[in-house]
Amino acid sequence: MHRAQQSRLPLVKFFADPQLQVARSLRIFLLVLVRARGRRAFVLTHVRECSLSMALQRVYALQARLQAKLENACGAYGAFWVTGGWWRCVPVLVAAALAASLIAGMSQLTVQQDVNKLWVLEGTQLENDRAFYESRFGGLDRTTSLVISNTEREANSLTPEQLRALHGVSSQLLSPSSVAPGPQVKVLMDVQPSGVNTTPALAFQNDFSVQLQVPSLLRPGVSFPITDLNFLSYAYQQITQCLADNNALRDVSDPAQPLEPLAEKWGISEFPTVRNSPLDCYREGSFDYPADLKELDRVARSVYYAKNNLYADVGINTSETYETCKQPLLVYFTTLFTFQGYPPAQAAELGAQFVYGATDLQTDQFATWGYSWRPRFDDMTEEDLLLHLQEAMQNAANESVTPLDCSIGGASCCLSWNAFAVDFETFIGDLRYNNQGALEYVGFLRSGFIGANSNEEAFAMRVATLFGATTEAERQALVLDWESNVISYFLPMHERAQSTDFAPGRIYADSLLNFYTTKSSDDVAEEGNRVPVGLIVASYAVMTVYTSLSFLNYSRPVGWRNVVYSRLVVAWCGLVSVALATLCGFGVLSWANVAISPVGINLAPFLSLGVGLDDIFVVAGGLIESGNLQNTPEERMRAVMRAAGPSVMLTTFANMSAFFIASSVRIPALYSFCYQIGTTLGFNLIFLFLFFVPCCAADCLRVQARMQDLFLWSCVKLDPETIPDELEAKKTSPFSLGRFASDVLGPKILLRSVWSKLAVLGVTLAFLVPIIVLGALRSQSGLPLSEVALEGSYQAAYVTIQEQYFTGYVSWLVTENVTFQDPQVQTAMLQQQLAIEMSKHASDQPSLRQTSWFSNSTASFLGSVNLPMGMNVDTPADSNSYYESFFQWTQTAGTGFENDIWCYNSSAEMSSDDGNGLNSVPCVQYSFATLETKLGGTRQQFIQSGLTETEYFVDAINSARDAASQTNVDGNRAFVYGYIYEFWEQYVDIYATLYQVVGFSLLGVSIVTALLMMSAWCAFLVVLLCLVITLELYGISTLVGIRVNAVSITNYAISIGMAVEFTAHYTHAFRTQPDGNRTDRAVRALGIMLAPATNGMASTILALFPLLGSEFEFIRRYYFGMLFTMVMLAYLNGMILLPVVMSLVGPPCVKSLEPKEHSGDDASDGASDCPERAVHGGVDDIAETDESLSTVCPN
Repeated sequence: MHRAQQSRLPLVKFFADPQLQVARSLRIFLLVLVRARGRRAFVLTHVRECSLSMALQRVYALQARLQAKLENACGAYGAFWVTGGWWRCVPVLVAAALAASLIAGMSQLTVQQDVNKLWVLEGTQLENDRAFYESRFGGLDRTTSLVISNTEREANSLTPEQLRALHGVSSQLLSPSSVAPGPQVKVLMDVQPSGVNTTPALAFQNDFSVQLQVPSLLRPGVSFPITDLNFLSYAYQQITQCLADNNALRDVSDPAQPLEPLAEKWGISEFPTVRNSPLDCYREGSFDYPADLKELDRVARSVYYAKNNLYADVGINTSETYETCKQPLLVYFTTLFTFQGYPPAQAAELGAQFVYGATDLQTDQFATWGYSWRPRFDDMTEEDLLLHLQEAMQNAANESVTPLDCSIGGASCCLSWNAFAVDFETFIGDLRYNNQGALEYVGFLRSGFIGANSNEEAFAMRVATLFGATTEAERQALVLDWESNVISYFLPMHERAQSTDFAPGRIYADSLLNFYTTKSSDDVAEEGNRVPVGLIVASYAVMTVYTSLSFLNYSRPVGWRNVVYSRLVVAWCGLVSVALATLCGFGVLSWANVAISPVGINLAPFLSLGVGLDDIFVVAGGLIESGNLQNTPEERMRAVMRAAGPSVMLTTFANMSAFFIASSVRIPALYSFCYQIGTTLGFNLIFLFLFFVPCCAADCLRVQARMQDLFLWSCVKLDPETIPDELEAKKTSPFSLGRFASDVLGPKILLRSVWSKLAVLGVTLAFLVPIIVLGALRSQSGLPLSEVALEGSYQAAYVTIQEQYFTGYVSWLVTENVTFQDPQVQTAMLQQQLAIEMSKHASDQPSLRQTSWFSNSTASFLGSVNLPMGMNVDTPADSNSYYESFFQWTQTAGTGFENDIWCYNSSAEMSSDDGNGLNSVPCVQYSFATLETKLGGTRQQFIQSGLTETEYFVDAINSARDAASQTNVDGNRAFVYGYIYEFWEQYVDIYATLYQVVGFSLLGVSIVTALLMMSAWCAFLVVLLCLVITLELYGISTLVGIRVNAVSITNYAISIGMAVEFTAHYTHAFRTQPDGNRTDRAVRALGIMLAPATNGMASTILALFPLLGSEFEFIRRYYFGMLFTMVMLAYLNGMILLPVVMSLVGPPCVKSLEPKEHSGDDASDGASDCPERAVHGGVDDIAETDESLSTVCPN
């Protein structure tokens, strides 16, 4: 070919086979490089490149042979079901036995409902953190929350009326009375060979809440202090008795009135439940305060006044009385230490220290406990309440304001019963300020009650005593039963039922109650896990109708040919095949002890039905296309399976590889679903070959015998001998998608000219680029619980309020088993406190140091060690006396931190084993004997606030972790943990997870496609189209507000599988067209595939359509919405964009790649393929050689 002719080649000539284009480009490039080196260099280079061309042609020949063998094998398999003998039944029986055994395994089916295990990425640091936290503190606490707001949304809720409503429901939850929820719970008591014995027992919130254990030093007396070990309560009672005897115990509000001392043998029997409520700002918060503590509250401030001579202003001098009352105690305890064998001087010193702690320190601490010093909200106006709350918040942020300033000095404060800082952001929500900065509106009031985890040690001992529940399962059942009763009790109040106080016209008519328990989240997950039987039945009913209509023959005029050429039995066999595969998918996971995820329950039955029917339609379409009565059933089945078998295998294996590779991302909900759907698709292929193909073979025999299909139109009395060939009968049908594609869509619209092809590409790019950009810019991650909860449910109402207005979450700085007494470790822990407080979203109301057991003020351990000595609170404790000081602190000021410290003693009797060989013992203990008790772990609470969006949660997690890890120095080891780390951990690397899932899925598709199509270029084109479809889905999903989470990531993996269904079939049909240029082959492939692809699209959408009937918006949005969109995108790209792409850069046809017949050996054949003149020619010859190599198939 001359240069002039070459210059006039149209642009399309450059779209030759890409693998040959690689050789061509390489040769020309090397030619330019070596031209200056002379003719010899050029000749050698071209010889090498000619050898490369020969090698490529041999690869093509190998591809053709392998492709032919695969097609022949599938064809032979199809013919086998017509020509085989009785032993044809063996594979069918094997399939039946396989299905029966696997379906039987569904009796062992388990569903994973634990949210902690569903959505948390496995193999991360979180697993180790959780394991340590559970071993020390039993796991995250359970909660019950009550929210009160005004019925008028814009009306302030911090009013006496709303506080009364909150007080009412809170007291009903905690008070052991007949109005409390769940008056009876049946608990397991004994298991006998004859059966299980149960007994009823009263249960109240107090039984299921976190409660601090009262140390023996503060308990009531029974006999003598030396045997009761209640030295602190004894000493304090003696002080009150002495002050009363000396007329120094006076009423603080009216000093003229004397007070009665504490009763003899007084002590504290129990502490209140742990809670967080705006009621703690007021005196009415004492509704559940135990009687012993109310007695203490009555005299505690009076004792403090006497100690500090604060009655002097009214003419009463108590400065010497208090010290005088201490002397008998000093003698008593000095004598005790002497009896223990201490030398007199040391006994006196120890006695003085003990009396100082039991009197002076205890007096200061007790003065801040209780509620008597707080204002009554019933005596306050709305303006007073707002001002009091604002001042309390300001004082909480001011570290110079101490609890004594609140209880004695009259400062506005909100504190817990034992004067600990409270978390404002967890009990008041939607605060608004006026232009002057004054608080003028509070939207919501929340009381949160901390429930015990079933693994928590103190709770386990308590319920074992109360209810006889000794195992974890029994304890868990108790907790769930109680929370169920709570839900049943408060639900009518939330709904403002007429029988409740929240009904119109009743005392709380102006208030709205929303509530939530930990079980409420479990119920949301359980409801999502419920098998949608009705929707599945509806889906199969719709698909039965659709497939039946699709397999009917509509040729005109109506007659016996319609009866013969309809295939209702084949359609129903296809549905049975898919149903069996779906059940086997569940059965395999059951036998493998893999728990099913909510995604698998809600989506797998519908997805497997739609995708499975795609392959059914491909095989059935081939059955119809081969409809020539002159062909024997054997020839017909051979032709059907030669065409459809490799295509079905290709899409199935590509889909399976995509899902199985995507399962490498270790999010349980994700990989469980990938296992399930991948396995189901495999069984779809198995039952298609072992069950559906035999049904098709039987149908071929029926058609040959011209028997009617399932009694359709049996009343028609026409001559069956006049039945034409099926292909002829098809021509009389009123409409044919195949004819439309071959005659109109392909040649006259999509592939009419280069310009029409460029127009399709241009429209695709004009849609794709903006949608990708917008998707990237507007993409958000997360899955708010409000989107998952059932619309209109009490859960949805509560979580909507929480997500918007209660944006503070409790987290913990957890210190592992380190050498706590080491001053360097203590210094590192102090630095870590400051680092955590400086991290993003760390709240200062309260700050970590304000609630820490380790170091803050007088209540902390270092505070109790350093402040009495006039030292800085942050001075590390002396290592030699660390544990002596520590256990003295746990018996006094440290009682409020019992749940934050964990101790072990290898020589003590084991009460529990954390799995690390450390036996737990109480940290709050007293014994004159020295014990080898040490700290084995601690936690410090802090609040992470302002968390309204997933990005804020991620920032909070990363920032706190960085702060903890950077200060893990000098032997310190700590981590951060809490609710947000469990449920938002997955979003830290959610986009990396997305890229991995999509990338791995595409990798699986490319490998399988390349192997089964014997073409790397085909694999590239299929993967490219799959990626385009996934990007389009991503952009559209983002625009409609669908976030990136484990569910949507699963859907993106599905989108790749769906894209394979609509691209690989067409690519295979295009590649196997025997002759013609690319455009001709693209048109013919479209004519073959449009009808089954359309049926596949319609069947998948119809299979998913019942999901619109789900009562969960989440299912309608994430399942139906995304899947409907991906099916439509895959269909449109596969049937519009892909034919255009194939007409431009499609692979060569398989027939043209078959090796030519030569008489010589391989060496001579190869030499003949490379023209001799190319060795001695120049650039023109190279071009001509390239042209000869590029024309394997006309273009």
